Amino acid sequence: MIPAVWLAQPSPFADAAVYQVAVRTLEAQAERLTGHRYTPALVEELMTYGGQGGRSLEEVARRLAVSSRTLIRRLREAGTTYRALRDVRRRQRALALLSDTALTAAEVAYRLGYEDASNFGKACHRWFGCSPGALRARTRAGRGRPVAAAALVSRLDREQVGAMARAAKTAVKPASGDAARLVDARIRSLGGWRAATLATVRRLIHEADPDVVEACKWAKPSNPQGVPVWSHDGIVCTGEAYAQVVKLTFARGASLDDPRGLFNAGLEGGTRRAIDIREGESLDATAFKRLVRAAVAENGRVRVAKTPGRRCTPGTRGD
Repeated sequence: MIPAVWLAQPSPFADAAVYQVAVRTLEAQAERLTGHRYTPALVEELMTYGGQGGRSLEEVARRLAVSSRTLIRRLREAGTTYRALRDVRRRQRALALLSDTALTAAEVAYRLGYEDASNFGKACHRWFGCSPGALRARTRAGRGRPVAAAALVSRLDREQVGAMARAAKTAVKPASGDAARLVDARIRSLGGWRAATLATVRRLIHEADPDVVEACKWAKPSNPQGVPVWSHDGIVCTGEAYAQVVKLTFARGASLDDPRGLFNAGLEGGTRRAIDIREGESLDATAFKRLVRAAVAENGRVRVAKTPGRRCTPGTRGD
């Protein structure tokens, strides 16, 4: 037996370097065994509790038995950040507190973890386009009963989507250089093998079709940089990065011949097909470029077929 007092004594054989290696090894094994523990939904749930403002990044990481750096990396691999998740949580809770309680704006700000109520006011303007007081007024409807928070969020989201759609009709399209810089930034943000894979895919697409147009679309709080999209007469394919795969989704993949069997995901769908590339895997460059050209041709055929007063005849692009 070992005397209990000895347990509090530092080991004379301790090695800080070996300890750090052991910690990293155990964390890597834990990630492989329980990768689902790092999903944004679980992290958002954990940060919800823990007093005013919720738990900090360090507290959430401790509850997941990982370092803060590991948690940051895993969230980045999932296409989000701790700050973005916290922002979504604060937005939802702010709406609920302003809708269903009589708390002052300063009290709501405190409960959300803001030290300065003016910062909460700025956040409200960013989230909802109005002040906390105006937002509370908007939640009153009918006979003075508060509108359900979820219903108002849905309505606000619809208003925001409508405004974005109206703005898109009149907005000046960004120059190709601006779009390219956005794609550059998205690829750089990934780092590691996923960045290298997506960069290779991007090069092959441009080699296959020099006229292809690239952009980043569908930005959201969990993925503020959006998804790289390559288009020619419609979307050719998109490039999404997940923790374990880089997914290339062809908008009309189900209509394309794939003699080399590159498509390995979404095979049950009636329209799209996808290629999942995992770490260490390579892409058949020749077959992939052939697939890109086929996708461009299919987009052109569909566009011509939909053009009023035009019919596809043998020997044309629409054949």
